Amino acid sequence: MKKPAITGILILFIFAAIAGENTSIAEISENTSTDATIMDEVAMPASYIGLSSGINFGGMVAITGDFGLSQKTSIAPSLGLGAWGYKLGLDFRFYRTQSVGRFFSLGIGRSTGLPEPLEIEAATTRVSSGEEVSIKYDPVNNLNLGMGYAWKIGTRSRFVLDFGYAIKITPGDGYEVLSGETLNDASKMAMSWLRPGGLRLGLGIHLGL
Repeated sequence: MKKPAITGILILFIFAAIAGENTSIAEISENTSTDATIMDEVAMPASYIGLSSGINFGGMVAITGDFGLSQKTSIAPSLGLGAWGYKLGLDFRFYRTQSVGRFFSLGIGRSTGLPEPLEIEAATTRVSSGEEVSIKYDPVNNLNLGMGYAWKIGTRSRFVLDFGYAIKITPGDGYEVLSGETLNDASKMAMSWLRPGGLRLGLGIHLGL
């Protein structure tokens, strides 16, 4: 596992531990409206569908759902489009209260890659200033760890912030250089940043069903 992945996991779980204390951002935001108060005011829907966008989340744009399994658990599928092809995701969410407030999530994601190789300009071991290379983006699978917060909007909608870390579980680089060149270290680092995996951040608007 790469050092950035280990660092990201540690940051995520440190933040999760802090979130369990009274000093968490979520509970500070509840000074004027606690989760319990929200539930007393209106019974929020158990299931939602909506749109989201983010980094290592659902892509540039994604259709997302959140379907209640019980009062405090749900299953959240997503289908989106990103730089690495289509993005499919399935998360299990664990809420502190029914469908609003703070939650934790665990899931899997898959970026399908691209059907055709891309011709891009990249620095190689032969030409450090860059040359045209043909790169095929392969499918990449991730294990997703996350947490977030859902704010109610009106009586049947909500705004959702989701963040965490995506751990690449597919072996290899996730891409192939088909034109024979060898990428230099800078280009390899750029591809590792572009490849799915790493810090996650998602924003979404959901409508209750």
